[in-house]
Amino acid sequence: MGFMRPPPKLLERLAYSMGGVANNYMSNVLPMLALPVFSIGLGVEAWKVGVALAVPRVWDAITDPIIGHLSDSCQSRLGRRRPFILAGAIASFATYSLLWVPSPSWGPDAIFWWFMVTSFLYYTATTVFAIPYIAIGYEIASDSVERAKLMTMRSVVSSIFSLGMPWIYAMCFWNWQAITGEGAWASRLASLIVQQNGTQLEPPGYQIVGVALGLFMGLAGICAFFCKENPTAVATQRNRFFHSFGLALCNRPFIFLTGTLIFTMFGIFLVMPMATYVNIYHIFGGDQPKAATMLAQVGTVQAFAGIALVPVAGFLMVV
Repeated sequence: MGFMRPPPKLLERLAYSMGGVANNYMSNVLPMLALPVFSIGLGVEAWKVGVALAVPRVWDAITDPIIGHLSDSCQSRLGRRRPFILAGAIASFATYSLLWVPSPSWGPDAIFWWFMVTSFLYYTATTVFAIPYIAIGYEIASDSVERAKLMTMRSVVSSIFSLGMPWIYAMCFWNWQAITGEGAWASRLASLIVQQNGTQLEPPGYQIVGVALGLFMGLAGICAFFCKENPTAVATQRNRFFHSFGLALCNRPFIFLTGTLIFTMFGIFLVMPMATYVNIYHIFGGDQPKAATMLAQVGTVQAFAGIALVPVAGFLMVV
């Protein structure tokens, strides 16, 4: 497949980068909030929350190559990738918002099964978005240099928006009732952020944050829909799925890169929930808002470090 299109313009690179923001949030915000909200806040046993997170990821591993093949084979007036990107972004908003509907009155068992079912729906939706989104990035750049520039800009934009990600848990404790109160907007916004809503997690804080995050991810994901696909790309035959899958498994660099990514993500998601429990119960004696604020501050420092290293990574990609 040749690349016959001109290099992407600034607005197109920005649209693709916003899709990267959505993809980043879709991958990380649920694991960040699952244990603090569903286990610590709503009383579901931690191992059940772990099961509800793990089982849908097994399903995710099955649907990834299927969605990739379907987007390769798709023939529509909107292109191969763009219909999936649009549908996945909208579905991710809807399913992520539904995740946070439960309240303590439901009881741990009902909350667990709600989380399990909606997690399946959510990870299916994110797959529909993420796989075609990643694929279109290799089609809208004309060569390796343009691709490196595109990926560098995506990393910069994603890193900038990542500055807000560590504060998501802390936002669940903001005084959201202040928005509907009386007085000037400036004073209400100040009360929203400064006055924490108690020391324990209660609705509607996490519900409001969940819907707001879902809307943000959906809008950012829709931006990638406006990327122009390569007009010379030809849809592959549907009966080549298993052949293509076998070729991928025989590609040693691909297996090595995938294995490295698996171990890296395993380490990150193993340490992240442990850090939450240690900070809440061993450092702050069960005070969740204070622990959430400290975790947010540490995450902000890490995000700034990531932004500083993006140009270095971009340079290494070019050379």
